[in-house]
Amino acid sequence: MKIDSVMPVCQGSVAFRLVLAIGIFAVLGERFAEAAPANDGFASAAALEGPSVADMVSNVDASKEVDEPEHAGDPGGLSLWWIWTAPSDGLLTVSTAGSTAEGGGPLDTVLALYTGSSLTGLAATEVTSNDEDPATPNTSRTLLLVRSGQIFRIAVDSSAAFGPPIGGTVLLTLTLDASGNNDDLADRVVLSGASVTRNWTNRGGTREAGESLHGGTGGASVWWEWTAPSDGAVTITTAGSLIDTRLAIYTGNHGAHSTLMQFSNDDDNGGNLSSLLAFTVTSGTRYYIAVDGKAGVVGDISFCISMDIPATIDTIERQGDGTTTLGVTIPASCRIRVEFNEDLSNPAGWTRVQNGTFVSPAGLITVRDLTSSASTQRFYRIVAP
Repeated sequence: MKIDSVMPVCQGSVAFRLVLAIGIFAVLGERFAEAAPANDGFASAAALEGPSVADMVSNVDASKEVDEPEHAGDPGGLSLWWIWTAPSDGLLTVSTAGSTAEGGGPLDTVLALYTGSSLTGLAATEVTSNDEDPATPNTSRTLLLVRSGQIFRIAVDSSAAFGPPIGGTVLLTLTLDASGNNDDLADRVVLSGASVTRNWTNRGGTREAGESLHGGTGGASVWWEWTAPSDGAVTITTAGSLIDTRLAIYTGNHGAHSTLMQFSNDDDNGGNLSSLLAFTVTSGTRYYIAVDGKAGVVGDISFCISMDIPATIDTIERQGDGTTTLGVTIPASCRIRVEFNEDLSNPAGWTRVQNGTFVSPAGLITVRDLTSSASTQRFYRIVAP
């Protein structure tokens, strides 16, 4: 009898525990099912509105759908979706800077923009994508010329290039410069000053009817207008661009392409597939500047006009081994050349420092003259190429 009295209690206990366990798993399952972010799926993309907008969402419990493209060529696995309609023409910047990984540090993201309305065949509608912003490692950034009313689907995923994707908090920021779509000559951006620099793009650029070829095949040009503030020599370069560029300068009447006169053009004189033109300008003359991608290629462009020297030498220090280190401040991302002379009475004695021609982001940099020695005295200067 003692055993019989115990067994029902045990059976009841087991049954109670089983029911309790089922209840717990049911609750947890429901909680996990609800943990996926609201904009995990393409069809449930979060709507963004306005010329400047930001959204912060966790992708820890996000997933990747069947037929979903590999954004920026990365398999990913924790994608989120947004939808945005351009409220006006302009230059759109999309960035994931500020995204953070669950364990701390920046989240390694990939970013892509599409115009398609369904996942089927979506990859064919990609307009731009980016794995890593050169200026901010791990985060993604892209530029795009947009027209009012265009609709874009935006995907952000965690990179799986070096292992399983890591979850975290995605910060997506969109900024539209309404004065920035300079695809057409009539919409050219007007520049002023002796030194001008722009980080730009020709994504979304087209070739207008009657537009010149700018020295060769293209098809995705962007336009600027610049008025020379004084007589003198000017350098215009696309050095630092991430694509193979073509550069052309025009004078004349901007009313139509047929009234423009091509002043000069260049393909690769800037080095590394960039373009460079150096010429003499007349004060008050308007110059119309076109930058195109060679053979129609599109991507990020660095663009610089320089009449003044776009950098200063702040410090010069002789090292123990005789080499010399120069501290240089570059206020704009222009191409510069560092030269030395051992006899200032000889104007022809200026010589380029080894590896002394380069493009650098704005800021303080260090240049090393490896050919100097303890027995030599050298004077240094910076010139525009």
